[in-house]
Amino acid sequence: MCRYGAREFPGAIGKNPFDIEHIWPDKYNHYRNKFDSADEFDAWRNDVAALLLLPADVNRSYQDQPFEVKAPHYAKQNFYAASLTASAYQHQPQFAAFQKANKLAFMPYVSFNTEAQQERGELLLALVNIIWSAARLEKLRR
Repeated sequence: MCRYGAREFPGAIGKNPFDIEHIWPDKYNHYRNKFDSADEFDAWRNDVAALLLLPADVNRSYQDQPFEVKAPHYAKQNFYAASLTASAYQHQPQFAAFQKANKLAFMPYVSFNTEAQQERGELLLALVNIIWSAARLEKLRR
């Protein structure tokens, strides 16, 4: 489960602090045919692979909209959020080179379901391994 609610992100200061955005809207009834229970839905919804960090005002404007409605707006946010959409892959040679060099499975989604979330989880793990790799951290120390 996500420990922090949207308005409780620690360190969120300034005029436009960040909120945790849930990709899945909090509407179990809309997804009950895909999950065995509300608890299972909540576990998927609160998984780190189904979360983004967005400016507070942007996140709060989405309300509980489905992914298909929010996705075009993700394209205007940080690159991790934008990478959920096809527009993030257009005219981005540095991103394409980074993706290829690190063999990262970034991909856009038309809809966000459990399969997409599993893929996103694998991508997130790969990114964490790159960011926190001993070799990279050693280079930063020099």
